[in-house]
Amino acid sequence: MFCDDCVNKEISTKDLQSVIDTLDNFKQKVIVVADGKYEASNDGTPFNENDDIKRIILNFRNLINGKLPPPIILSFEDSVDVAGDIINLYKAKTKTISKERKEILKKIGSLIGENEGSRNWLIDMFVGLVLGGIFGGASIYLIKRKDIHDKFNNMNQELQKDREDINKGQSNINEDSKLAEFRNENNDLKNENSKLKDENNQLKGENNRLKNESNSSLIDEQSRVVELSVERKITTFYLSTPNADGSFRDTRSNTMNPANHMYEFELIDENTAKFKPIDNPSVVTEATSYPESYLKPVCEYIGGFNSSAKSIKLERGNEGIAKLVGDKWELKTKAKIKLL
Repeated sequence: MFCDDCVNKEISTKDLQSVIDTLDNFKQKVIVVADGKYEASNDGTPFNENDDIKRIILNFRNLINGKLPPPIILSFEDSVDVAGDIINLYKAKTKTISKERKEILKKIGSLIGENEGSRNWLIDMFVGLVLGGIFGGASIYLIKRKDIHDKFNNMNQELQKDREDINKGQSNINEDSKLAEFRNENNDLKNENSKLKDENNQLKGENNRLKNESNSSLIDEQSRVVELSVERKITTFYLSTPNADGSFRDTRSNTMNPANHMYEFELIDENTAKFKPIDNPSVVTEATSYPESYLKPVCEYIGGFNSSAKSIKLERGNEGIAKLVGDKWELKTKAKIKLL
């Protein structure tokens, strides 16, 4: 009923002697149950109306750790109040073990078991007194039981209120903790944002510096290109046909005119220049028509002379060299040309 391996015995409260003998003779744990509720035991365990029988048995078995057999359950068939009265008698018996009390209890047990017709008035009176005492004790017991029940309810209400207060306090603590966590995260984001702003400002400064350097470099490069262009214009000039000895009169011009000029000069230094025939159709036609006057004094043919050539080609490094002496450019090295 209350545990699988407990010894369950159902007895009647009318058989008081059987109850007393059972409680006296069993050497193991005996738990008395009335109307499905724990009432007492033979080891003097105090009564508590809130005790659950299964929990009592479990605690007992854990306590003995399997060294003793399972408890015996005595279940009364009658009501709780009657069973409680009999148990109170048994408690009184165990407190004062006197021969006279034992005899009285035995007589009560035997008299309860007799037929109604065999009772006499003395027994009826005695039994009436005993039953009156029993009912009086039962009344006191019920009053105390109700008082205990009220106290338990009050305690339970107080515990419930304390539990609610604790839950509210815990909720407030959790909210405070979340708020603190949120503030910490917000501060971290602010710090990170500040770092990003600093890095952005640094990048802007670096970008401006690079722009200034780039603009400055571009201006310098443009200036250098202009200077080189001017220098090239100054160092490159044009002359007419050579003399028979290979010299040129220094009638230089910075602008080429095919009708007047036949050779292009480029200064190496102030008094030295390299030269080559101008590769222009009208110049080529004029030169190939009068090669003895225009080409042979200052040029050597690579691959022979070609009177029908349309172009005069010269590989780099094959330019002629002339030296400025007075107002003449005197020949030092002839140019090597191809007539194609």
